[in-house]
Amino acid sequence: MELKNREMLNYLNGTSSLASKRLPVKLAFAMKHNRKELMNKLEPFEEMRKEILEKYPEGNEREVEFGKLLEESVEVDVKKVPVEVVELTDGEGYDKLTLGELEAIDFLLEEE
Repeated sequence: MELKNREMLNYLNGTSSLASKRLPVKLAFAMKHNRKELMNKLEPFEEMRKEILEKYPEGNEREVEFGKLLEESVEVDVKKVPVEVVELTDGEGYDKLTLGELEAIDFLLEEE
Protein backbone atom coordinates (compact mmCIF):
# COMPACT_ATOMS: atom_id res chain seq x y z
CA MET A 1 0.00 0.00 0.00
CA GLU A 2 1.24 3.48 -0.80
CA LEU A 3 1.08 6.01 2.04
CA LYS A 4 2.16 9.62 2.34
CA ASN A 5 4.56 10.65 5.08
CA ARG A 6 1.72 12.73 6.55
CA GLU A 7 -0.54 9.65 6.80
CA MET A 8 2.17 7.60 8.47
CA LEU A 9 2.85 10.33 11.03
CA ASN A 10 -0.89 10.67 11.72
CA TYR A 11 -1.11 6.92 12.34
CA LEU A 12 1.84 6.91 14.73
CA ASN A 13 0.57 9.96 16.63
CA GLY A 14 -3.05 8.82 16.64
CA THR A 15 -2.33 5.34 17.92
CA SER A 16 0.15 6.15 20.68
CA SER A 17 -2.69 5.99 23.24
CA LEU A 18 -3.59 2.45 22.14
CA ALA A 19 -0.51 0.87 23.71
CA SER A 20 -2.19 0.69 27.11
CA LYS A 21 -5.60 -0.50 25.86
CA ARG A 22 -6.92 -4.05 25.94
CA LEU A 23 -7.47 -4.97 22.29
CA PRO A 24 -8.25 -8.16 20.36
CA VAL A 25 -4.99 -10.01 19.64
CA LYS A 26 -5.41 -9.78 15.86
CA LEU A 27 -5.84 -5.99 16.06
CA ALA A 28 -2.98 -5.53 18.54
CA PHE A 29 -0.65 -7.60 16.35
CA ALA A 30 -1.55 -5.68 13.18
CA MET A 31 -1.03 -2.38 14.97
CA LYS A 32 2.36 -3.45 16.35
CA HIS A 33 3.46 -4.67 12.92
CA ASN A 34 2.29 -1.44 11.28
CA ARG A 35 3.96 0.82 13.87
CA LYS A 36 7.28 -0.95 13.34
CA GLU A 37 6.93 -0.84 9.54
CA LEU A 38 5.99 2.85 9.51
CA MET A 39 8.80 3.84 11.86
CA ASN A 40 11.28 2.15 9.52
CA LYS A 41 9.75 3.81 6.45
CA LEU A 42 9.91 7.22 8.14
CA GLU A 43 13.69 7.12 8.70
CA PRO A 44 14.43 8.89 5.37
CA PHE A 45 11.70 11.42 6.22
CA GLU A 46 13.43 12.20 9.51
CA GLU A 47 16.79 12.61 7.79
CA MET A 48 15.28 15.01 5.24
CA ARG A 49 13.45 16.90 7.98
CA LYS A 50 16.76 17.53 9.74
CA GLU A 51 18.37 18.64 6.49
CA ILE A 52 15.52 21.09 5.87
CA LEU A 53 15.91 22.50 9.40
CA GLU A 54 19.62 23.04 8.82
CA LYS A 55 19.17 24.57 5.40
CA TYR A 56 16.17 26.75 6.33
CA PRO A 57 16.30 27.59 10.07
CA GLU A 58 13.05 29.57 9.73
CA GLY A 59 10.75 31.20 7.24
CA ASN A 60 8.34 30.40 4.48
CA GLU A 61 10.77 28.31 2.44
CA ARG A 62 11.11 25.86 5.32
CA GLU A 63 7.33 25.48 5.54
CA VAL A 64 7.10 24.91 1.78
CA GLU A 65 9.80 22.22 1.90
CA PHE A 66 8.14 20.52 4.90
CA GLY A 67 4.85 20.53 3.02
CA LYS A 68 6.46 18.83 0.04
CA LEU A 69 8.14 16.27 2.29
CA LEU A 70 4.87 15.42 4.05
CA GLU A 71 3.20 14.74 0.69
CA GLU A 72 5.87 12.27 -0.49
CA SER A 73 4.63 8.67 -0.70
CA VAL A 74 6.30 5.33 -0.02
CA GLU A 75 5.25 1.72 -0.42
CA VAL A 76 4.41 0.17 2.95
CA ASP A 77 3.68 -3.43 3.95
CA VAL A 78 0.44 -2.78 5.86
CA LYS A 79 -1.09 -5.56 7.93
CA LYS A 80 -4.88 -5.24 7.66
CA VAL A 81 -7.69 -6.57 9.84
CA PRO A 82 -11.39 -7.16 9.19
CA VAL A 83 -13.80 -4.54 10.51
CA GLU A 84 -15.35 -7.25 12.69
CA VAL A 85 -12.14 -7.44 14.73
CA VAL A 86 -12.32 -3.71 15.51
CA GLU A 87 -16.02 -4.06 16.39
CA LEU A 88 -14.99 -6.47 19.16
CA THR A 89 -13.64 -3.48 21.08
CA ASP A 90 -17.26 -2.51 21.81
CA GLY A 91 -17.70 -5.75 23.76
CA GLU A 92 -16.76 -6.87 27.21
CA GLY A 93 -13.11 -7.49 27.96
CA TYR A 94 -11.78 -4.82 25.59
CA ASP A 95 -11.32 -1.07 25.77
CA LYS A 96 -13.46 1.07 23.48
CA LEU A 97 -11.71 3.10 20.80
CA THR A 98 -12.17 6.85 20.50
CA LEU A 99 -13.15 8.52 17.24
CA GLY A 100 -9.58 9.81 16.84
CA GLU A 101 -8.16 6.31 17.33
CA LEU A 102 -10.62 4.87 14.81
CA GLU A 103 -9.65 7.53 12.29
CA ALA A 104 -5.97 6.76 12.83
CA ILE A 105 -6.41 3.02 12.13
CA ASP A 106 -8.86 3.46 9.25
CA PHE A 107 -6.32 2.51 6.55
CA LEU A 108 -5.61 -0.88 8.16
CA LEU A 109 -9.23 -2.04 7.86
CA GLU A 110 -9.91 -4.59 5.15
CA GLU A 111 -12.30 -3.50 2.42
CA GLU A 112 -15.53 -5.46 2.31
